[in-house]
Amino acid sequence: MNRPVGEAAPTGNGITPTFSYVYKKNGRTLTATGEFENTYEKIQSQLAETKIENIITRYRSGDTSMMSTSKVYIMDSLLPKNFQDMQNKVIAIKQQFESLPATVKQKFNNNVAQFAEEYGSNEFNEKIGLKQEVITYRGNEVDAARPIGEKQGEE
Repeated sequence: MNRPVGEAAPTGNGITPTFSYVYKKNGRTLTATGEFENTYEKIQSQLAETKIENIITRYRSGDTSMMSTSKVYIMDSLLPKNFQDMQNKVIAIKQQFESLPATVKQKFNNNVAQFAEEYGSNEFNEKIGLKQEVITYRGNEVDAARPIGEKQGEE
């Protein structure tokens, strides 16, 4: 489909907002709106490197970079395998949140999404009554969470 130059896509105005990620002190990420970019120009800027003729020419001249694959290894045993597993994890978090005392839920503004977002952070540990401190275990310094007020060595 050949579209006249400068004509916006039928479903939009051709301008897309850009986003950037901000890492906050408490470990949460926030998507912040940046400037706007012309979607059509962005797509056209990648045209030369995606044309099959250019890829074949590069390959014939000895450039095999398009054939390489980067490998990323992750421990996926804790990740949900399907939609049902994900829904079960969401339900488990909701049930965990609902089982908390009202005073603790109030610290998360009675919002299960905020509870899940902060889960595992130092701020989260403080809200639920765990104190994060560094201890020495077998000669190595490790972070340890223990109930606030409990002294090291108490069981």
